[in-house]
Amino acid sequence: YLIQSRGPRDPDVAYVVQLRHHGYVTSVDSLMTLISKTIDSHILPVPPVYPIPGEMKRQEATGMGRQITQLIPGVMASSVYPRLSHGERLVLVRKMALAFQACWQIQLPEPRLIGELTAAEVGGQFILGIGPDRHYCLGGPFSFVREYLGAHIRSSLVALEAQQGIEEYKDRFLEHIRNFVDTCMHKIPATVEDVPVVAMPADMGLHNIIVSSQAQTEIQAVIDWEFAASAPYASLHRIIESLFRKPAANGFGPEYDGAEELREAFWGTIPDWKQWNQSESTQVFLEWFRFGLFMKPEWRPKGLPEDEEQGVWRENIRVVESVLHKYSLPPEASNL
Repeated sequence: YLIQSRGPRDPDVAYVVQLRHHGYVTSVDSLMTLISKTIDSHILPVPPVYPIPGEMKRQEATGMGRQITQLIPGVMASSVYPRLSHGERLVLVRKMALAFQACWQIQLPEPRLIGELTAAEVGGQFILGIGPDRHYCLGGPFSFVREYLGAHIRSSLVALEAQQGIEEYKDRFLEHIRNFVDTCMHKIPATVEDVPVVAMPADMGLHNIIVSSQAQTEIQAVIDWEFAASAPYASLHRIIESLFRKPAANGFGPEYDGAEELREAFWGTIPDWKQWNQSESTQVFLEWFRFGLFMKPEWRPKGLPEDEEQGVWRENIRVVESVLHKYSLPPEASNL
């Protein structure tokens, strides 16, 4: 709901009232307030929030929370990013890199568990906590990255089993994937435990970034903090990759012209994280994490031209075959 102020104070200010079915509104308000007080708003701007007294008890009783934030004028970055020039994209990805880094530098409680990140304001102090993952229903909180990866992969298998309209893919892969998930999760290498666990919004994609309608490389606000997480930074792989690729149903569209320069601009802006991104620990983590990401393909329409038809599932098949062949299947099974 959009509310426009009519009073003499701030007559041009508008507010947004959102109904939150999943996120704990008081926690979301506290986290956004913490960010606004501790992180440079030029790097990670968030809308001002206006907590409603007693909202925690009300949400517990009704199952639905209400959040009031200031309306930030502008346009969604996802609607303009594909039309930006390469030079403009370079400017924006550098700013996105700094925004991600600002999140990753938030001090988490020790030990760094993996799960949903919650916040509470107690006596003027902000207390962060880690609970079970509710956004993806993974459970937890997890003490080890390997546990998290196993839960991520098992959740993807459940989604694959439920997906309709991909029988050809299921006939080819489902039994092999089931056997792999049942017998090979212990093969996740220990090096993944070195991947940093950091604070992050669950979805800081371009569709949750408001940019100026005049200067479309100027970030005005990062919105939709309904879920936040304490998780390995590399679990944001798909969201970060979306800065270098055209929109697609599976989140892995064709690369923009100059995609490698965009990647270098992003990681080069945050050199410490660039080193992590090039590390063996991160590359091994991504191998297993992407197996979960691409295990379930999107529905493929019938009647597509042959080249286009093959392209819909190409990355799914490549990722799945790579992991199965490397970690479980004997050489004679190479005709998958």
